[in-house]
Amino acid sequence: MALKPSMRRVAMGSAMVLMSATAGLAICEFAVRKLRLAPEIYPVQKGRFRLASNPLIGYELVPNFDSNSSGEMLDFKGTANSLGFRDRGHSERKPRGVY
Repeated sequence: MALKPSMRRVAMGSAMVLMSATAGLAICEFAVRKLRLAPEIYPVQKGRFRLASNPLIGYELVPNFDSNSSGEMLDFKGTANSLGFRDRGHSERKPRGVY
């Protein structure tokens, strides 16, 4: 079934608009990246939590986080240990005589 000439013109016009918009956006994206016009992207951190490198975990605690204020996502005041927990630092090895 052949399209009527008027429908063919509408279809061709729509295709040209879509291709022109796609090409224009691609050129703009290339220019923004090459000229470094976009803002720098930083890792996400809110309170004592940050975005984890492992996507299965989602978030992780911030090591050595120090907070003397209260607010959203801050459930304690003080300093976290090297693992991000609200506790003193612990060595990885057990002392002699401990079983």
